[in-house]
Amino acid sequence: MLILPVFSIILFDPVIDSIILITVLYAIVAVVGFVLGFRIPKIDAQEFFKAPVMGDAYDFARALSGVRGIRAGMNVELGVREGVQTILDAEVKAYVQGLPETVQIKVQVSHSGFAYPYLVGTIYQGGTITPKKDTYRIATKYPALFEYSMDDDVIVIVARFEIPERSSSVPSISMGDFRDLAKALAGELSDNYSAP
Repeated sequence: MLILPVFSIILFDPVIDSIILITVLYAIVAVVGFVLGFRIPKIDAQEFFKAPVMGDAYDFARALSGVRGIRAGMNVELGVREGVQTILDAEVKAYVQGLPETVQIKVQVSHSGFAYPYLVGTIYQGGTITPKKDTYRIATKYPALFEYSMDDDVIVIVARFEIPERSSSVPSISMGDFRDLAKALAGELSDNYSAP
C-alpha cells in the first residue's frame, strides 16, 4: 500500500494494482540477479578443474602398466586458482625403460563403431628415420602396422593393428593383443633411438 501513493493512476483496484506492481518488480530483480550472477565469476567453470582421464583411453593406457620394458603412469600438473589447489592438467604417458624421457608412448583411441586403440611413439632429438610402413606378425589376432615418419627433429612411430575393411563381425582388440603391440613398439623405439 506504500507504493500506490507514488502512482496516481489506478488500473483495476488498489490491492490488485499493488500485487501486479510487486510481481513485476520482483521479476525484474530476479532477471537482473540471474544475468549478473552468471557474469560475476572470474573463473570459467569448465576450466577450473581438469577432467579426469577416463574411458577407453584410460583403460588401454592402464593396460600398459603390465608390459615389460614400459614404464606407464600419469603426469599431473597441480596449481592454485583463486586460492584453491587444483589439477591443471592430467595426461597418461608411458616411457621405454632404459631410455630417456624424450622417448614417449601415447595411447590414442578412435571410435568408428568400436574402440580402435593405437600407439604413438616419439623420439625427440634421437636420430633420423626414413619414412616407411611395415607390417609385422606378432602373434596377435590382427597384423601390426608400423608407420615411421619424421617431424622436424622428432621421430614418430605409429603402431596400430591392420584390421580388414570387410569383416562379418565387429572387430575387437583384446588387452593382451594391445600389450603385445606396445611391447613391439617399445622394441622399435629402442632400435631406432640414437643418443644425441
